[in-house]
Amino acid sequence: MKSKRFIHISDLHFSKYDGSKSTKEEISHFNIKKKIFDYIGIVIENQNIGAVIISGDLELDSVNDIIPYFKEWLSRGSKIFIAFGEHDKKEKRLELILETIGLENIYFFDEPKMIKDKELDFAVYGMSCEPKQNGFKNKFNSLNNLELEIPSILLTHPCKLPIL
Repeated sequence: MKSKRFIHISDLHFSKYDGSKSTKEEISHFNIKKKIFDYIGIVIENQNIGAVIISGDLELDSVNDIIPYFKEWLSRGSKIFIAFGEHDKKEKRLELILETIGLENIYFFDEPKMIKDKELDFAVYGMSCEPKQNGFKNKFNSLNNLELEIPSILLTHPCKLPIL
């Protein structure tokens, strides 16, 4: 059984067309991120990581660019929890969800919900963010009604949090 430990990543912006390059080696940000994702797989294995928690802005050109990493992380025994950010287009969200149907232990928070994981002994309450944060304030204010029985993580990607 994997530990209760997790890795949190955000603002992936995993796009090939960002035009940015490292000034030293002229390596694209896309290739740098691929190396980081490879390293995350090693860390999952070596550090007994139970979950990878992604809080938005995957900003994918193609879901096929990231799915192999998800499969690797899952094969190493980690679970994956994903809330979408304002830069994640609706069609890419849906495509990613559809392309990962059948993969166990990958959870998307397209709508606000709580996932209680007995193995990890914590819960994740996830809320995705829409462009211009449409409806986010109401969703965020509904957090007052949550009843938490076990340690829980709020997973979201807002531009700014409203004051309760």
